[in-house]
Amino acid sequence: NRDRVGAIMASEINFLLSEIERFEGVCIMTSNRSVELDPALARRIALKLEFPMPDADVRETIWRKLIHKKAPLAKDVDFSLLAKYELSGGQIKNAVLLGARLACSNKADSISMSDFAEGIKRELLGEEAWKRSKKYTPATLDKDLRLSPKEKIDGKVSVIRNNY
Repeated sequence: NRDRVGAIMASEINFLLSEIERFEGVCIMTSNRSVELDPALARRIALKLEFPMPDADVRETIWRKLIHKKAPLAKDVDFSLLAKYELSGGQIKNAVLLGARLACSNKADSISMSDFAEGIKRELLGEEAWKRSKKYTPATLDKDLRLSPKEKIDGKVSVIRNNY
């Protein structure tokens, strides 16, 4: 909303509106802040589609598809357990990339559950929020990620990002 942003951002919004008006094709935009759209921009959107958060089955599929088949995965990687964490597709992508980077920076031969756990931690709470978090600590997340099939929690592991 141009009423709540500075002059530079308002100018950017005006530029975007002008370009949308001049564009003769189909314009596809995405946002995770649809309730905060500028009213003039919202009026120009002909179709709005909401994509809900993926359920555990879809998250498992996303995890599997985002990790290349030739990626060196450790034997402890459990996609069904990774899928229990309520992440969007974009957050899963970020966790995958971070896990791979961590494995590389540690000169590991493979990407392990602990690498992905670190990616999940950072995605769920962000670096600063993670440090302040008292309800869900690195130790509890790491322990949860190491649970055997017998010990796995029934249903979803719910991590509430706004309770830190």
